[in-house]
Amino acid sequence: MNRANEGKRPVGESPIKPVEGVATRRFLKLVFMASCVIMAARGGVLLNPGFESPLASGGDVFGASDWVVFGGGTFTTSLLPHSGDNAFKVFGDTSGAFQEFPASAGETWVGSVWALNPDIDPLSGGQIAAVNIEWRELGGALLSFETTPLLNSSTPTGGQSSDYLFGEVAGVAPQGTAYARFVIISGAFAGPGGGAAYFDDASFADAPEPASFGLVGLALLGIGMIRTRKDPWRTQTLVTRRL
Repeated sequence: MNRANEGKRPVGESPIKPVEGVATRRFLKLVFMASCVIMAARGGVLLNPGFESPLASGGDVFGASDWVVFGGGTFTTSLLPHSGDNAFKVFGDTSGAFQEFPASAGETWVGSVWALNPDIDPLSGGQIAAVNIEWRELGGALLSFETTPLLNSSTPTGGQSSDYLFGEVAGVAPQGTAYARFVIISGAFAGPGGGAAYFDDASFADAPEPASFGLVGLALLGIGMIRTRKDPWRTQTLVTRRL
């Protein structure tokens, strides 16, 4: 055996076709990008999730842009935000705000929000703050709902961003669902109460289907395989040189 030629790639021979490799990479990148778009597009992303609109630097403003409010105790405020410039203050017997999005039976939806029991106006008595998901029919009738209580009169009070508590609610849309409604609410649900609840930095979306995760996983696996695929002639040459 001629050791001078050992480890050398035969002229004109290539174990990996360059054009095919580039095409495969491009295809997998496109699949991955499409998967990301699918996951981002599915479900609703809340508008004005941090309650930065309207401006409240001059004092509390009733309501919040892009949210449907109910009850009289709903105000955008520049006091005690979790982040940014504003928070959303809710008080009264039953007050709150919501946004809703088209939904179908079997979808899993997840919502979250940060909530504060403020030391300047703490909850008292039977006042409770919660985050809900309501499942609504096409005509708007309530089918059922999920709820996560966040604050009550026993919740520690505070006046700093770090005093906010994180709450999450999730559920699967039942048969007949046409809309998933994300609701932040405060009320005297456990008896006469008082005080305000502050909300900030909410989020709401339906979870991507397993098929979407699988598509992304396959794309990532393919890209990883291409990146780790080795040229056998290059490997052999390196071994020969070490010898």
